[in-house]
Amino acid sequence: MTGCSARKFTLLYLGAPSDQLVSEMQERAPGVTVKAARDQAAAMAFAPEAEVVVGSGRLFGRALVEAAPGLRWVQSTSAGVEHFCPHLVGTDVVLTNARGAHPIPIAEHFLAMLLSLTRRLPAFAAQKAHRQWHRLELIEVRGKSVLVLGLGNLGREIIAAAHGIGLRVLGYDPYLAVPAATVERLYRADELHEGLGQAEIVVSALPLTTETRNFVGPAEFAAMRAGAYFFSLSRGGVVDEQALTGALQSGRLAGAGLDVFQVEPLPQNSPLWDMPNVIITPHVAAASQNTDRRVEVIFLENLERYVSGRPLLNQVEVRRGF
Repeated sequence: MTGCSARKFTLLYLGAPSDQLVSEMQERAPGVTVKAARDQAAAMAFAPEAEVVVGSGRLFGRALVEAAPGLRWVQSTSAGVEHFCPHLVGTDVVLTNARGAHPIPIAEHFLAMLLSLTRRLPAFAAQKAHRQWHRLELIEVRGKSVLVLGLGNLGREIIAAAHGIGLRVLGYDPYLAVPAATVERLYRADELHEGLGQAEIVVSALPLTTETRNFVGPAEFAAMRAGAYFFSLSRGGVVDEQALTGALQSGRLAGAGLDVFQVEPLPQNSPLWDMPNVIITPHVAAASQNTDRRVEVIFLENLERYVSGRPLLNQVEVRRGF
């Protein structure tokens, strides 16, 4: 659909948009001039003329905001916006994110990690490398309980995946008055530890905000059932890694699947690397052959809305962080 406004403005893209995406931007917003910045120096050079900024938080910061007096809208190409919000508090800039583009592959990643741990695939892979043939004790997950922390778009997709393999699904979200997804029970802020004690599987799908940093800490791991499995799939800063490491080393947790970490790449000296009951992936759970295009579709719809003066999708409350 062709953009209905030819008003001229500059869009700063943090990264390297494809020729196709640039063409689609110009179709949706005929008056746009696209400036692409692959590094910090280029981003700062183009900032003074930018009215719109699009991209990840890697090249975004307070200095860029201060250098862009005409900035009106920022589109994050990720769902997480912790690299944007602190720099936009107190401004009139509208922040939107790519909420909804990533949950499908992340939910599939959760299933892959869960079944890999319970069917002992890492151990069998190690046996194969040494041509060994030993049967191991395996676990059936159908009928077990999973507690999903955070019932936003990601949490709801994980819930759908969990239902698909026959898990009993519990949910935790302090912001919901009523369940936004099909859960057997919704636990609220003061009921978290009760919910943790009921689940054999716990999945973190929480955004990273000032309230959720190190949210899953020593008390939370202590409240989990002995032998539970834990999965961190949203933002690494939500989990206290020292407490997680302790829970794994003590044997309280049966295993963990971790895609996101407080420091990335995960430092070489982290004890998590050496734990055979821990699956580590390098922040790739959201990756798929379809993810980038879903991000682009959200952005292009918002670009068309922007030039026509309509409300933007996926607006973020910068003070809350999501």
